[in-house]
Amino acid sequence: MMKDKFSMVGTRIDDFELPNSRGDLESIAKYRGEKRVVIVLLRSKY
Repeated sequence: MMKDKFSMVGTRIDDFELPNSRGDLESIAKYRGEKRVVIVLLRSKY
């Protein structure tokens, strides 16, 4: 369990890919050093 849910703000994360809304893979690495990125991960039972 995470003590402080905001403790990761401003930290660098490992490279990974996720599908975008069109189904194309997006890599976090392509945004590094160019833009600020906010990642929101949602969980669902479905």
